[in-house]
Amino acid sequence: MIRAKGRKGRFPMAEGERGLRREVERLKRELERLASEGRERPPVDEEALSALLDGLGAALLVGKPGGTLSKVLSGPRFPWPGGRVPGPGAVLGEALPAELAEALARIGAEAEATGRPAEARAPAGGGGRPWRARAVRAGAGRVAWLVVAREPESDEALGAGFRLAFDNAPIGMALVAPDERFLLVNQALCEMLGYTAEELLQMRVADVTDPEDVEEEALKKLDLIEGRAGGFSMIKRYRHKSGRTIVGRLCVSVVRDAGGRPAFYVGQLEDVTEREALRRRLFQAEKMESLGRLAAGVAHDFNNLLTVILGGCELLEEELARRGVPAHDLEAIRQAGLRAKELTGQLLAIARRRPLRPRPIDLNEVVRGAESLLRRVLGEKVRLQIDLTEPVWTVEADPAQLQQVILNLAINARDAMPEGGELRLRTANVTLGDGPPGAGRFVELTVEDTGPGLPPEVRRHLFEPFVSTKSSREGTGLGLATIYGIVRQSGGDVTVDSDPGKGTRFRIRLPGSDKPPEPEAPPEPILPGRREGKGRVLLVEDDAGVRDLAARTLRAAGYEVAVADGPAAARRLAGAGRPVDLLIADLVLPEGRATDLAAELRRDRPGLPVLFITGYADEGVAGEGSAEALLPKPFTPSELLVHVRRALERAQDRR
Repeated sequence: MIRAKGRKGRFPMAEGERGLRREVERLKRELERLASEGRERPPVDEEALSALLDGLGAALLVGKPGGTLSKVLSGPRFPWPGGRVPGPGAVLGEALPAELAEALARIGAEAEATGRPAEARAPAGGGGRPWRARAVRAGAGRVAWLVVAREPESDEALGAGFRLAFDNAPIGMALVAPDERFLLVNQALCEMLGYTAEELLQMRVADVTDPEDVEEEALKKLDLIEGRAGGFSMIKRYRHKSGRTIVGRLCVSVVRDAGGRPAFYVGQLEDVTEREALRRRLFQAEKMESLGRLAAGVAHDFNNLLTVILGGCELLEEELARRGVPAHDLEAIRQAGLRAKELTGQLLAIARRRPLRPRPIDLNEVVRGAESLLRRVLGEKVRLQIDLTEPVWTVEADPAQLQQVILNLAINARDAMPEGGELRLRTANVTLGDGPPGAGRFVELTVEDTGPGLPPEVRRHLFEPFVSTKSSREGTGLGLATIYGIVRQSGGDVTVDSDPGKGTRFRIRLPGSDKPPEPEAPPEPILPGRREGKGRVLLVEDDAGVRDLAARTLRAAGYEVAVADGPAAARRLAGAGRPVDLLIADLVLPEGRATDLAAELRRDRPGLPVLFITGYADEGVAGEGSAEALLPKPFTPSELLVHVRRALERAQDRR
């Protein structure tokens, strides 16, 4: 199941992005917690190895062939001289008896030079404590020695100690034959994979390995067999008996026979499924955040260009209409500009910066309002079934954007069922979690089709921009990414369940509200004529094309206009001439934010009305507390004049 969540805030146009940033930071903190836990105790595989070594009465030493040690592991029963375990940087000759140290140096140099294991044992009849040692090349100029010190009669006790340590190791352990058959497994491995020991002993390693990891493990094992490595470790996926995937950190070493051929492999497996899931979620969240920033930046620049294109078209059409000249070509340009405007809107939705106009609504009414359009879009082959729970709780969202979400899902379902099928839309009230009355209330919209379903590799990337379930000629790959952005920006949650051959089900959950539904306000008419303006307007815009279009529009309407390309010029103009009646400013300016400029100007003139213009929604308008304080780009001259008049009228009403 793929899930994307957002949390609704006071200003939903920016809350989705802030929510994503919080999720990234939360995942980073969780990974840091896991890492700190790992630092507070020895790695689990070293604990298990130390237990095994204790059972064998053995020590594992890693270091340079000449004898400088970098790692020492052993159990408490290994007979270190004086009972002191040497630390990193110790020298063999100081840590062990001279005879044993010389033997280890000799076989270490041999293993490093030949790439083959080398062995030594205490001379017969020497009278000292019996020992035997084995050296293998460990890479990076290092050698690993296994030293076993035991009494001559201790074979039976040694075997019992080894089995006890093996069976009770806190991580999964296995002895594996060269042909990949399991020879011995411990209880921890059985619990991890869901099989009994008897079942695993009838299987090979490949039977429980994810097919995508077989090749990588085989290549690492080849280096081990040919002596190019003394062992290897990897993050590997396993198939649990139930079918789910287990992610483990696998460490493998080899035990060779007298001829140097692999006799069996020793595998240690630590379950890191949770940790790897957190890493994947962090990577995905950071990737979506980066893609969102890229999309927002591209959309911002395009919206500046589209403001000039669409605004210029409107002014030219009016001029040609006065002269009685047809404007067919201009209309074609305008339509192309509107299509481009919708595309930049999709990019902003991906970035969760699309300007929304949320209000309390009845989700059932949104579905009913989309029904006739859905039936036309789906055609005759796809049956539409709608099942609405009455009544549903109110949600606060932009109804136009929710209709876009429903339409995108319906088009995807239709394209997935070229031979026909059924599309079902359902609404329901759901309560999640425990809490005070009213907490955890959501309205759920389910959109389900009877199509072929989606394979796991597609589901993993379903909401990413430019990832499409269709061919390159049929889709842009923005539809589902747009849904993801709109739902998250609205404080909601979207999940998808799908399996090949079983259809696809999208669930969208939006937070319930106690407010009653509000009817849609009738659009304000755009009055003919442009000479109704009065007052002095300070226009601050860094893009020259947008600045020129807006200034010409305002002057043609009768306003006195002072033009600045940044905050410094705006401050100088505000202090010269008669007082400013309205500030119009691009929200993000090269020298600072328009909100700071507005606050500064209001200190000299309290109540100064402000109209922000921007290429994407931003939290910077929070101080205004009103959606009317923001005019999204691209805008037309008519839309600019409507917002200007509205801002001035609100200021007049407050006096």
